[in-house]
Amino acid sequence: MVWVGIYDAALQHEPPKSFRHAFVVLVVAIALYFPFLGFSGFAHSEGFRVYPGWEMLEGGDWVVPHLFGQVYLRKPPLVPWLHGGAAWVFGQNEFVARGVSSTAIVAMCVLSFAFAQRWFGRPWGLVSGLACAVMPLLYWYPPGRSAEIEPIHNLCTLLAACLMIDRVLGRSRGTLGGVALTWALALAFGGMLLSKGPAGLPVIAGVLGAIFLVTRRWILALWPGSMLMLLAGGLLFGVWFMSLKAALVDQTGPAVVEPPERFLFRDGKWLPVVLLPLSALTAALPHSRALAWLPWRTERLPWKVFVPAGDVNRRRIAEVLAWTVAIAILFYTVVGIGNSRYVTPALVLLPLCVAAAGQRCWGVAAFARTGEFLKAKQAGRTAFVVLLFVAVGQMAFAEYRRAARTSGKPDALRLGEVLVGRRADHVELWGDHVVDTRPEVLRYACDRAYERGQFITPRWKPRVTGDPAYLPPGGSYVVVRHLTPEEVDRARAAGEDPEWPVYQMAGVEGWPLVFEGKAHNFRYRVYQSPAP
Repeated sequence: MVWVGIYDAALQHEPPKSFRHAFVVLVVAIALYFPFLGFSGFAHSEGFRVYPGWEMLEGGDWVVPHLFGQVYLRKPPLVPWLHGGAAWVFGQNEFVARGVSSTAIVAMCVLSFAFAQRWFGRPWGLVSGLACAVMPLLYWYPPGRSAEIEPIHNLCTLLAACLMIDRVLGRSRGTLGGVALTWALALAFGGMLLSKGPAGLPVIAGVLGAIFLVTRRWILALWPGSMLMLLAGGLLFGVWFMSLKAALVDQTGPAVVEPPERFLFRDGKWLPVVLLPLSALTAALPHSRALAWLPWRTERLPWKVFVPAGDVNRRRIAEVLAWTVAIAILFYTVVGIGNSRYVTPALVLLPLCVAAAGQRCWGVAAFARTGEFLKAKQAGRTAFVVLLFVAVGQMAFAEYRRAARTSGKPDALRLGEVLVGRRADHVELWGDHVVDTRPEVLRYACDRAYERGQFITPRWKPRVTGDPAYLPPGGSYVVVRHLTPEEVDRARAAGEDPEWPVYQMAGVEGWPLVFEGKAHNFRYRVYQSPAP
């Protein structure tokens, strides 16, 4: 209810036409998510999302993702496709790559506006859109201003969930626009699977369960039109998967994959899993407070509930939104998720819950006559303004920190200069743990060398052993994570497999040391293989 005053904070007069509200949402979202995207180099896992798309563009293989010559199948290909397409149109740089994620966040704000306006009327579309724009969970963690996978996946999940709700309780049945929205459900569900696999399925299950709890009819929850479109979306994923299997027949060597067990009941720690509902709702503050103002009643509805969205359907939609968030969080808990970051696909529905709660309380005359309502309006204004200013401050801090501390770009550029200074024929730059941790190091170094006229090919060589076949050819370079003996012992005690002892046994320590660098907390050394 604290968000009920967002509208008054944005426009202090009678509600204008809907397109003006949409324009306000669009401007605020763009102002928060697009400035200074290219200020800093890539950091953390951004390279895993961007470079496979760039290699698709450079190599022409749009079916099998690769990273530095290695088949990379940790995630489905939608995000690399988007980055490859964006690079084809606008070029390869940090602003374009992060702009893909920022565009997805802006689209989420517009979607939140559109569906809230459709379901609850004015000014609640504006409230929902602005609440989405300043939602800390979206803006700060996972970051909406980074080239990450979550914004695209959350966008597809939000669209799929809203379309399913609108198909049953909205106003689209039997209209041409309704047919278009139904087919959009297939694309949204397919995009959800192609961006992050099954990670969003608990939200879809939450929508189905919520519709059943509210209407008490399975035929409405499992509406044939919706099920058919979900099947069509699954077929999109299936087509790519079968094409991938056919293409991998000609591939040599194992692919890099990521088993889902890595995220479930991690290291046998049950407490984070048990506390997931609390941590998720806490991470989503202040938006999660709206759930306390939504109706949770359920009752059996008649067969034909497809009527224009009036008071009855508005209440039903509000109930479905609340139950969807609750059921989805329960599903994530049951499967063993312990990190609230992975619950974000369910929590992106909260801006719509904010609008639903505000509309419900606004329409209660007894409540509107109380001083509590006026306090809630003022609190809403304050919350919006405070979050807006905090978001701007956090943007400046995060960009400076990424440029100065977390990105591996500065030292990688110096490495590229060093490699150019050693002038050699076509050589390769090998890495294993450095790619698996900081892939931007190899790419920035090779790009800088290429700018200076030296062609160096980055190569990812996982599972390095003492076998000479896993060592770079004569004259090429290898990047090795540098660990002290004490750090090696601690890594082994933690169940990790440090690469430095393996390279020591292979005699790499006796090779010429070319460079020592650092990418945040990752210290590395570069050695040159002796000429043949």
